[in-house]
Amino acid sequence: MKAGAVPGIPHNLLDEAYATLSCGLRGKYKTIGGRRVKPDEYPWLARIIYTEKVPPRSVRFKKCSGVQISQRHVMTAMHCVVHYDERGNLRKMDPSGFSIYFGSYCGQHRECRNPHSAANTTGKKWKGNALDVAGDLAIIELRDDCEFNYSLSPHPNT
Repeated sequence: MKAGAVPGIPHNLLDEAYATLSCGLRGKYKTIGGRRVKPDEYPWLARIIYTEKVPPRSVRFKKCSGVQISQRHVMTAMHCVVHYDERGNLRKMDPSGFSIYFGSYCGQHRECRNPHSAANTTGKKWKGNALDVAGDLAIIELRDDCEFNYSLSPHPNT
């Protein structure tokens, strides 16, 4: 099978679809120092919040974003699901520490509602104790399927 091929879909149809694809594009959107996202403007966005108690009295906290790719999966960056331990070794973070919130209504943590829990995280292997920046991708598998409706899916005909 050709790289990038999708089983059951003729390759030429994919080429046509990608040539006209504009799903999710917004020319003036800024991710850093930009404007606040309007509710449901980017409904496939996922806010990923990680918290873990670290003995004796510390808390590991990380915020990342991701994209819903199925009812049960979120694509994010690998650096969002790993951390360096006290010895400087790169470690996968405990999936139970993740809370995932879907939809662009979740701008501030206090506005977030209906969290989903992670069951597992997977990603490209790293080399030694350094992340491969070119392969900085990971998938978070949710413990349960999330609702997948109009407000959480790409817009029709895009």
